[in-house]
Amino acid sequence: SGRGNSGGGEFLPIAPGMTGLPVPACPTCRADLTLQTDRTFDAWVCPEQHGLAFTLSEAYERLGDDEIHEIWRAANTDGVDASTHGCPMCLTTMVAVPCEGITLDVCTTDEVLWFDAGELEQLPPDTPDAAPSAGEQAELAAITDDFGDALTDGWDAKERGTITGRLTAHLLGSPARS
Repeated sequence: SGRGNSGGGEFLPIAPGMTGLPVPACPTCRADLTLQTDRTFDAWVCPEQHGLAFTLSEAYERLGDDEIHEIWRAANTDGVDASTHGCPMCLTTMVAVPCEGITLDVCTTDEVLWFDAGELEQLPPDTPDAAPSAGEQAELAAITDDFGDALTDGWDAKERGTITGRLTAHLLGSPARS
């Protein structure tokens, strides 16, 4: 299904005013951006198709960890070039970060990435992480053997002490003990 789009049919609109925050503006045309989702990924989209913005934390839904870390490292490097765009959120001049043959606009204050129309689709698709090696699986098994029950018992006890935990236990028919 690709990495998202710059305002095409994949995204579903979110009700206006739902966030309670000021509406960000397109750095190209200053039109109010529309918050849209494709059920797993939220992006602020320009109604004039100039591009889309999303937060650094939202980037983990569409980009690889290595790409995100490299973008953020480059954005915070001394001497990074200034972008020609202001941040859609705070209007501060963003920085221009080269990434996989495109130049992203990044606001380090608001942790926002701006993709001009078509740029997001130019990035290579995120590949799934490799399965753990036999050695890594053995290490995970050893950690689980040593600490697994103690950790999960502690988490269960903590959860039973919350109203949600007690309600869940009640609904599932098991007694909640604190």
